[in-house]
Amino acid sequence: MKSYNLDIWRDKQRKISQRWHDGQRKSYRRYRMERQLKALARTFGVGATTMILAITSAIVVAFILVNFMTGCETWDETRWTAHNSCVTPTAIWESFNELHVK
Repeated sequence: MKSYNLDIWRDKQRKISQRWHDGQRKSYRRYRMERQLKALARTFGVGATTMILAITSAIVVAFILVNFMTGCETWDETRWTAHNSCVTPTAIWESFNELHVK
């Protein structure tokens, strides 16, 4: 039983000693920690950036489509009619504020 555990320990130590990085040998715990941190960075770094870009582009496209459907031709409020007006970012902000007040 002891020799079996010793063989497992030696195999593990051999695998650890085979892992070399930048000319330095790392402990298995440090190797695992760095690997997990790199995986986290890949997940949150690329994923978060992609998510922010997707949400931002969706908001911009929705804003353009709403203004296209309302017939927005000019940002001058004096020229707006019942059939030709625009949705401004301040109008959107005010509508959100009204929802929170009620």
